[in-house]
Amino acid sequence: MERTSPQSENRVRGVVAVLLRDDRFLVIQRAKDIIAGGAWCLPGGAIEAGETPQKAMIREMREELGLAVRPIRKLWQCRGIDYPNDLEWWHVEPATPEDYALSPNPEEVAEVCWLTPEETAGLEGLLETNHRFLREWPRIRRGM
Repeated sequence: MERTSPQSENRVRGVVAVLLRDDRFLVIQRAKDIIAGGAWCLPGGAIEAGETPQKAMIREMREELGLAVRPIRKLWQCRGIDYPNDLEWWHVEPATPEDYALSPNPEEVAEVCWLTPEETAGLEGLLETNHRFLREWPRIRRGM
């Protein structure tokens, strides 16, 4: 059981996109001048006031990557260690079947890759929550 702290009320809720193509994850390197700049992670961001996780996922993918997605279902959730956030990991698909055309926003995204789970886990600078997700991936994948 995780302990709560006085900072619990200040936690940020966020969403993370699990977008797969040929059993590879869409992975980004965060732009240098944002929170966790230069780190590698699956794309996502904060849930804004009054927003559902699904709407946040749609907005974040459009803002970061210029990609229209359709949230399928929540796969997993975790509490951030390095940052005060509670994250929901969502399986998403392109809103238009087979449309994986990306237009990364350079203010948020430095680089985009499609990587296997093993390649993703091996990235230097991968956020800890992403490592945690990847350790759970075999179990999550079986339930998809």
